[in-house]
Amino acid sequence: MVAKATRYRKEANLSSLALAALFIAIVGVIGTALVAQNARMIQKRAELTRTLESLEARVSVLGEREEDLQAAVDQNEDEFFQEKVLRERGLYQRPGEQVVTILSADEEEFE
Repeated sequence: MVAKATRYRKEANLSSLALAALFIAIVGVIGTALVAQNARMIQKRAELTRTLESLEARVSVLGEREEDLQAAVDQNEDEFFQEKVLRERGLYQRPGEQVVTILSADEEEFE
């Protein structure tokens, strides 16, 4: 009887040891998967942070450009500026004025 009880304890110890090893292996696999996923998330977050910074810089540049363009539009809407541009192009003259166009040497060759 004593021999059977000792044998049963050894088998029980081996099976509980095997279950413990299996449990540790499963926890290890799950832990490794979680750590790998966390590493990927950290890399993705860093990439998204760089993209965000780049886009914020671009928004800033485009905002400045918008202000410059709006200033140019405001200037172009000015009546005196429009008259100046039209006079330079020879498309506008006041009553009694004559438009004189002076051609450069390059323009004369093409005609």
